[in-house]
Amino acid sequence: MPTITLTADPVSTLKADVLVVGVAQGRRGPVLAPGAASGGKSGQALLAQLAAVGATGAADEVTKTSVARLGAPVVLAVGLGPEAAAYPLETLRRAAGAAARALAGTRRAGLALPAATAEQVGAVAEGALLGAYAHTFRISEVLALHCSDVDLEEGALVVRPTKTKTAREIGISAAAVKV
Repeated sequence: MPTITLTADPVSTLKADVLVVGVAQGRRGPVLAPGAASGGKSGQALLAQLAAVGATGAADEVTKTSVARLGAPVVLAVGLGPEAAAYPLETLRRAAGAAARALAGTRRAGLALPAATAEQVGAVAEGALLGAYAHTFRISEVLALHCSDVDLEEGALVVRPTKTKTAREIGISAAAVKV
């Protein structure tokens, strides 16, 4: 079961398999968001690696790399969109969710996203927990799906018949609706 621990310790002291950092779209390429240990040689090395692999900081973009002295053997950079002094709660929620989906199977991850207020911390925690949730369908449910079961305007999928003989509604993410 996932657990969340809050700390104000520097990211270099975290005991994690993966360190998640926020990356934004700057005027001249990706920039590290506050909370990502953006200063010093480690931050500069991370930015150079991200630029080299084509990371832009676009919203929901996820890039894995590695930089020594950042507290974890793997760094997962998650895009926040255009650089801002403060990021909307939904941006933080979506970034944490995208990171959690990319971290499936990871034992310990540290999220160093720009969250200074209680509301921002709550949005990151909520996004991480919701992003880590995985719903699986029974094969009989998949085979019973019809086009009429999909409501793109509402972002919902109706699954019927279920094991309990009742229909259930599953939310469809905004990103999936765009596809």
